[in-house]
Amino acid sequence: MLPALDSALRSGKIVLIEGHSDLGKTEVMKGWCEMLRGLVVYISLTGVANKTVFFRTLARTLGVASGSTQKTTQMQAAVEAMVVRSRLCLVIDEAHYLFSGSERSNVRPELVDWIYSALTNRGVPVILGATPLFSNRLHHAEQNCSQWNSDQFRRRITRMYQLPAKPTLRDVELVAQHHCPTIDEASLNYVAGYTRSAQHPFTTTVDVIGEARFRAEECKRATPSHADFKYVITEIRGPSDNAKFVAFDEPPAPAKKGRSKPVSERFNAPLSDVESDASAPAGANDEPPRGTVAVIGSRRGSADNFAGHRIATPLETHPANSGQSGTLMDA
Repeated sequence: MLPALDSALRSGKIVLIEGHSDLGKTEVMKGWCEMLRGLVVYISLTGVANKTVFFRTLARTLGVASGSTQKTTQMQAAVEAMVVRSRLCLVIDEAHYLFSGSERSNVRPELVDWIYSALTNRGVPVILGATPLFSNRLHHAEQNCSQWNSDQFRRRITRMYQLPAKPTLRDVELVAQHHCPTIDEASLNYVAGYTRSAQHPFTTTVDVIGEARFRAEECKRATPSHADFKYVITEIRGPSDNAKFVAFDEPPAPAKKGRSKPVSERFNAPLSDVESDASAPAGANDEPPRGTVAVIGSRRGSADNFAGHRIATPLETHPANSGQSGTLMDA
């Protein structure tokens, strides 16, 4: 990865570093920028990376005017003048946020166009660090934005470096030794053996060491022991990782085939369906006795339809009500 970063300074073009999260991209780029302080500038994008946020973040990092009174065009002009004049190498982490995250978006990626047209065309080296979302959103923009020519951006990528899907065991051991220099060999093998198989090995390694250090402090010890690491993994991290797997990663149970009948259909079923039910008790399908009135025209969804039909009260059967318009009819 370091040779790919160095090639950006020599070529003055775009270098793309792509890999899954928790593989150390950010830490390596930060360390590389720290070694070359004064030659490179590092920024990390957030989930809301519109033009205003992008140029304000870059302007604040470069030390040019970035206050709330500054317009986007003013900050953009100041950033361009500063970077082109100084020939600083621009390192953009989380570069997949240069594209819109909306699946329905068909807007041209203006920030991507700005990088290759305003910077790369003037000899400013650019390093983009991103997850595989960068490639996915690039393909999405190519398919949905007919007015965008992605070849202009593709041909300016002088080198693309893809990180492996998983770190090696030695990489995990080096991270553990960096965060806990006093760790013994037995504890190192125990921690690395557990975290190497985790979904996020580096993050899990740092968390295990932090929990073990807290436990050692509670026991009035300066450094964590092997018993601390074992307790943290078996009693804290193990149950926690299993719970996260069940909650987030385990596939959901298959849905039941078919679907239940909508409530409106069940409540508004015709009387013939109700009367033809074989499970109805004997005599339920007989005609109502003389002198009673059955409701057959009530409005849909009313309480009368819950039972399909009902027997009218004696008050409703009174001859004075025979001329009323509505839902009553003499049986």
